[in-house]
Amino acid sequence: VGVEEMGYDNVEIYPNPVSRNLHIKTQQKTILTIYNSDGKKIDQHISEENSTNKINVENYPDGLYFIVDEKNNQVIKFIKHE
Repeated sequence: VGVEEMGYDNVEIYPNPVSRNLHIKTQQKTILTIYNSDGKKIDQHISEENSTNKINVENYPDGLYFIVDEKNNQVIKFIKHE
């Protein structure tokens, strides 16, 4: 099974840590759900194939967050810091 077939690296994020706008680049159409470190769902976005989404996290409290790529079960951590 190739790497692409397993769904790895469908999601890339930058910058990390982030203070204002988080860019999330996806290879495949998916649902991206953002959770805080307590496991509470904060936000959700539908991402199209080969697209970059800009999410304003300026109002998020500083801390650790998780983005879950629902289609590929990929989890990416990011830190919000002023």
